[in-house]
Amino acid sequence: MAEEQKSLEKWTPTLASKNELYDALEKAFDYRGDITITMKDEKKIVGYVFNRESKVEEPYAELFPSDKDEKIKVFYKDIAGLFFSGVDTAAGKSWAVWVEKQKAKEAAGAQ
Repeated sequence: MAEEQKSLEKWTPTLASKNELYDALEKAFDYRGDITITMKDEKKIVGYVFNRESKVEEPYAELFPSDKDEKIKVFYKDIAGLFFSGVDTAAGKSWAVWVEKQKAKEAAGAQ
């Protein structure tokens, strides 16, 4: 069985290069929790990243802010920092864990 993937919860990636920023935003898209984005103007946005477009002329991420019922777009060029601040709701929920739970349910139902 493969080793359980470590959660990104409470991670602050280094964004010293374009590649580091793009990689961190890919991870933010896959993350099942809120992230905190620090903008270059020092404004902070907390929310859930639901989309990103890194191969367009002006790359951006879209998120649902935790304090508003709307979608917002944040351009990569305006991002100064990221922090994986929210609880990782998918942590520890690997395929193997799911299979074991299903086997336990089936065994309980067969009795």
